[in-house]
Amino acid sequence: ELRMAGFVVETEYTNRSLKGQFKRADSFDSKYLILLNSEELKDGLITIKNNKTKQSEQVLLEYIIYYFEEYIGITDNDGEVETDYEEDK
Repeated sequence: ELRMAGFVVETEYTNRSLKGQFKRADSFDSKYLILLNSEELKDGLITIKNNKTKQSEQVLLEYIIYYFEEYIGITDNDGEVETDYEEDK
């Protein structure tokens, strides 16, 4: 769903430690991390971590696209919302 919305998504499928996964995300200069926890997923929640400030926030999985578009986007000089991804035209 994120990729279809134009976001670049890297997924970790190996058995690396959490520390190793965070180091890999740093090597990609990732701005945000989506942390999946089986207990939270049962409730439809995910954790989004700002990789620069290290602050985390829980978000309902069904609102992930809205979250990134509305809360992560920045406003340009014309008052339009810009994001760090390109939309398909």
